[in-house]
Amino acid sequence: MIQKNHVVVVGARDEDVPNSKSLAVCKCIVCIFITFLLVVNLLVVTRLNSMSQEIEALKIIVSGNLNSVSYKSDEENTYMKFADFDGYQENEDQLIPDNIEETENQSKNVEYFEMSSSQERENDTDDDTRNDTREEATYSPDFRERENSFEHHGSFKHKHLEVLTERHPRVGRIKPLPSAHFSGDTSRYILGQHPNFNGNGHLKHLQRMFMDWKPSEWAHHTGLDSHFQSTIWTSTT
Repeated sequence: MIQKNHVVVVGARDEDVPNSKSLAVCKCIVCIFITFLLVVNLLVVTRLNSMSQEIEALKIIVSGNLNSVSYKSDEENTYMKFADFDGYQENEDQLIPDNIEETENQSKNVEYFEMSSSQERENDTDDDTRNDTREEATYSPDFRERENSFEHHGSFKHKHLEVLTERHPRVGRIKPLPSAHFSGDTSRYILGQHPNFNGNGHLKHLQRMFMDWKPSEWAHHTGLDSHFQSTIWTSTT
């Protein structure tokens, strides 16, 4: 039998009986844990209360905006104003507006609305008339006949001279335009229309070099001296 701290323990050793120091440490750990839980709970409750207050404040702000701002379209708001003003006019004896300036502004709005509406209707009528006239002119037999009679703008290759000629419908005549693409060899030229040829003797080289030939140089390099002397020379002079 061992008696320790006024507690009788039967069949136990001295090492099995906890002393006062170990019990104090356990109590201290338990107290710290309980204190931590209380602090965490206090923080959570405080945060929840603040969030609820913020939510209530936001609700008040949103409700105030909903009451002050109308989410109807401009057209609906305009008609509502006109309906109120019509009510004043129909029941002049019963409904007397408190603000005379507001009534005058509403009458001005009504006049402006009627004027703008009539103007819009006139514009729509003019647009419809113009569209109908354009469609009638486009699909009329006279328009198609004139279109078919015009010479289509384009270029074709002359059978005898092997040079490009271009039609000019507005001028009413065919003017031969020589076009040669320099292929890199001075003794070889490819006769044909090149996308870099702009029609006035300027030709862009593949390496971005520009060749500016006079009409006599065109005739000399293409070997068509007699042709150009008899056509271009005489037409320019």
